[in-house]
Amino acid sequence: MQPPTGTGEEEQAKALAEVLRAQAEMEARERQMAKARAEAESAQRSAREAAEAPSAAKEMLARRRLQASCQRELAEVYGIELKMKGMDPNREDRVRSLPGATSSNPAKGGDQATTFDPSMTPVQALAYHRGAVSGLLKRTGVANPELAFGFNGLAGALRQTGNYPEAENCYRLALQVIELAIRDGHAPSGLQQFPLELDEKGFDREEAAREFVTVAPELKTSRRVEERELPPDPDILSKCKVAEAAVRNNLGVLLRVWGRYEEADKEYETSWRIVKEKLGEGSFEAAVLRNNIGLLYDVTGRMVDAETTYSKALAILREGGGSQAARLAAVTNNLAGLYLEKGKTEPAQRLLLESIRLIEEQHGPVSATVGLRHYNLGWVYHLQGKEPEAEQELQQALAIATLVQQPALTWAVQSAYAKVLLAQGKPGPATLLAKSAVNRIQAMRQDMAGSGVKHAGVFRTTVEGVYRQLAALLVAQGRLPEAEHVMELLKDQEFSQFARRSAESAGLAAGRVTLTGYENDRHQELERAAAPLGALSARRSALKEKTPRSPDEEAEYLRLGKEIDQAAKAFNATLVRVCASFGAERRREKEEVREAVGIQADLAELGAGAVAVYTIVDQEELTLLLIAPKYRRAFTRKVGSAQLADKIFAFRRLLQPDAAGVLRDPVPAARELYDLVFRPLAPELEAAGAQTILWHLDGPLRYLPLSALHDGSDFVVARYRNVLYTSASKARLKDRPAGTWRVLGLGLSQPRTVLGRSYSPLPGVPEELKGIVRSASAPGGVIPGDAYLDDAFTWELLRGRLEDAGSYPLVHIASHFHFETGDDSSSYLVLGNGTPLTLREVEDQVNLFAGVDLLTLSACETAVGGGKDQDGREVDGLSILAQRQGAKAVVATLWPVADPSTSTLMQRFYRLREEKRLSKAEALREAQLELLRGANSPGAGEGERGAVNLARVAARPSAKAEPVDPGRPYAHPYYWAPFILMGNWQ
Repeated sequence: MQPPTGTGEEEQAKALAEVLRAQAEMEARERQMAKARAEAESAQRSAREAAEAPSAAKEMLARRRLQASCQRELAEVYGIELKMKGMDPNREDRVRSLPGATSSNPAKGGDQATTFDPSMTPVQALAYHRGAVSGLLKRTGVANPELAFGFNGLAGALRQTGNYPEAENCYRLALQVIELAIRDGHAPSGLQQFPLELDEKGFDREEAAREFVTVAPELKTSRRVEERELPPDPDILSKCKVAEAAVRNNLGVLLRVWGRYEEADKEYETSWRIVKEKLGEGSFEAAVLRNNIGLLYDVTGRMVDAETTYSKALAILREGGGSQAARLAAVTNNLAGLYLEKGKTEPAQRLLLESIRLIEEQHGPVSATVGLRHYNLGWVYHLQGKEPEAEQELQQALAIATLVQQPALTWAVQSAYAKVLLAQGKPGPATLLAKSAVNRIQAMRQDMAGSGVKHAGVFRTTVEGVYRQLAALLVAQGRLPEAEHVMELLKDQEFSQFARRSAESAGLAAGRVTLTGYENDRHQELERAAAPLGALSARRSALKEKTPRSPDEEAEYLRLGKEIDQAAKAFNATLVRVCASFGAERRREKEEVREAVGIQADLAELGAGAVAVYTIVDQEELTLLLIAPKYRRAFTRKVGSAQLADKIFAFRRLLQPDAAGVLRDPVPAARELYDLVFRPLAPELEAAGAQTILWHLDGPLRYLPLSALHDGSDFVVARYRNVLYTSASKARLKDRPAGTWRVLGLGLSQPRTVLGRSYSPLPGVPEELKGIVRSASAPGGVIPGDAYLDDAFTWELLRGRLEDAGSYPLVHIASHFHFETGDDSSSYLVLGNGTPLTLREVEDQVNLFAGVDLLTLSACETAVGGGKDQDGREVDGLSILAQRQGAKAVVATLWPVADPSTSTLMQRFYRLREEKRLSKAEALREAQLELLRGANSPGAGEGERGAVNLARVAARPSAKAEPVDPGRPYAHPYYWAPFILMGNWQ
């Protein structure tokens, strides 16, 4: 680290401020480290003393800055330890088994000079390295170059837990300590053994941490800089430069894993210059570095250079014989991966089997590196079409990853296993494993949140395929809302510039993919089977390094090895059973036609222009059954459920803003889907004089906004009234609506936090209610009634007002709604006072909405349902459930809606219905057309209240966006197409 430059007191004041800031951050993060305060205060005093002694100020300030940075980093690491122990209570017991640890403060056990155990769990390794660094820092300060060893080991331990930003900080602190050692003329006694980490293809591996900590020396105290009398020794300089090469290599490995390839290349380049000069191109260290550079070439597409570089590394390591077995195993693994990418599965298989043999000789059958080989070998078998063999290898890999608690290996294996299961026609368990993989990655992404958007975004690109794999799995099963949610997790956090009635501001589903009730039960079953593996491994690790062991301890050590084998077999058996429990996937049975016959009888009473379309989607084709009052026609389209779902999924993504908030042109996709779904029906619809179409939608068609399809000249909304019909609608389909309506208006406008999710304010809701509900305080409202906003909108009020059936034929609710797939107890409407009203609570009522002609759910995704609960029962969305609870008709939404445009559409919908006496279906259609055509655009006509200016922000211009017509700011289907009418359309 170079001495700070600047002008006198100004520079000194800045340095003092940095010390004080470090002290504050440290105390806030690690209150249990009592001596930290004294260290920071000492740094503060030293900085002041330096200000009074100009000749020594610059050097002293440099050292104190480094001291403060080291203390702050240790506080951060301690916070990570606490977080890890909080996530898994069993981990605290494992830390207590660390030599020197105490039950009152297990994390401090590492402060003592203990022996590093390569089988330590991640939290144990963190505690060990943090304790070692902390002890050195307290005894000798930053003048001790042995500190570089400590930070190097701590960085490796952090990387194994996925804490990349803190790992990078530790590597850079190690480099600063080495630079200080060079200036002082000091070198640690073991610097000639300073280890270069060996990078492996496949995952962020554990074995690397073992290499550079098992050779770590006894942490000795070097002389302080104040005691230095001898001039710098050239040999010391050489040793320090070798140490620098090692740290830069290790930092390069981290940056490569992180996806920061250009930065990794620079670190490798510097490291190679030093190694070549100080150790020679034929050294084992040079072979390690060649391997790492080869892997960087590999992942950046330079295949020829990668193979050449790997081969040179192999040639050097093979000359080393058994002493280089571990390194040889890693390079053979990497070269096997390269052959896999080239489609050469046979040589890849041979190399992997050699790699497994070499590494098992070194570390036994249970280590992360062995797990990696089984993972890679499983992938080879998958590419060869040998799915049973692939499944066996991946089962072993997953058991090992669970045993050693290696998150990166775990998600890699889960993702590969999902592909193997899907290849065997098992999408159910494949989805569970793919979800588990994404959730593990999400945990790592959250840990990186503080590192900056640039680096987090680069990391995202390295795992993006795992997310897309899961999304494709869900789409193929017709689970479109879940698939959309997975893709949302890949978006940048600043998704939208305007308020949306959704949980977007909750951090994209709290940073995880939701499991259905059934999936969650199977997941918990796997977790219970995995628990013994960790406990047994921790105890055996404690005994492994104990020498000598008593006869009883030796017997226990051997017994634990057998129990671990048994626990691993039990875990694999559970995994097989869980996969089988989803059952064989069957072709969906077609609905009975007698229900269609029943609706045909109703059509005759519903009046001219009403027809029904019954859809049936199976794995190979789409069947459309057109039902008119006097005849039926069937049409078949050669498009299976998976292909249809994929097209609908892509269309829905075009209908919503992308990651930059840009709205794109949906017409080409809308025309393609029109040709599939509408085109076969068009001649018959015209011949029947159809005006209102009652749709009974199956599978992925339930998520299709029919009004937004396009026939080449206009959207479908311009020609037909589209209404959804379900079994819950049938009993009340022919009921005549009340002659006059009275409205109960309920809304939320303030930000709320519900069950850990933060919901954005909805500034358009107050004006929306004023424009709908006519009262003494809102004479401009369309329909007489009562409005309750924010804290006044409670569950007690809603239930009480609806007790007198028929008192409010219209109920309008403007709020947020959250749907958890397959879980009605975690799906809820946000009430005005911030409490959740769950679907389970609504379901437990008796005819809650009896006497309600229309329930309008002006919230996000209220038309969405799906997913199986613990009993395998499909979970209804709020709109279906409301019909079961007595509502004759429901207006709901298919995706999160924009607040200002929703307010405009709702007010026009009711005004058209009341003033023109239109049917509900026709009033909604004309309101949607007004947004499309701009007949009632903001600032024209009657002039809408509240949301006008926000709407202009929402429809902001963009180079990639659809051009925004000032007279039609809501013309894009995103604003008007999500609203659907279900049930009684009259």
